[in-house]
Amino acid sequence: MPTYGKAFQQMGLEVPKAVNLIQRNKFTWGKVSAKAGDYGWLPSIWSGFRKQFTAGRDLPPGLFTTERAAYSYLRKSLKDELKWYQGELQRETDLDEIAELTAERDDLDRVLKAVERRLSKPASR
Repeated sequence: MPTYGKAFQQMGLEVPKAVNLIQRNKFTWGKVSAKAGDYGWLPSIWSGFRKQFTAGRDLPPGLFTTERAAYSYLRKSLKDELKWYQGELQRETDLDEIAELTAERDDLDRVLKAVERRLSKPASR
């Protein structure tokens, strides 16, 4: 890992660089002062909106380098869920439960088709 800071190098210490991410939403970004157009990061940001990891290592769960990678992960997750629903439907005997599982599976199938359509389109940027 590369080091930063001459003082650390002179002491022979190697400090890995950290990457800090903050989700930008209405709870983290907003009007900072009464001045016109003074927007920025709000002072107290909940830890659920912050992530930190070491550069050069694997990304934390739920973070992806591209939009396509995120959609690919979502597609795989949805396919796994659909398999679970298929197994539950084969084992279930209660008609009310079968109807509920079928409705949930159909909703999941619609989401999967939308994700696959999104993946099949070329990037618009």
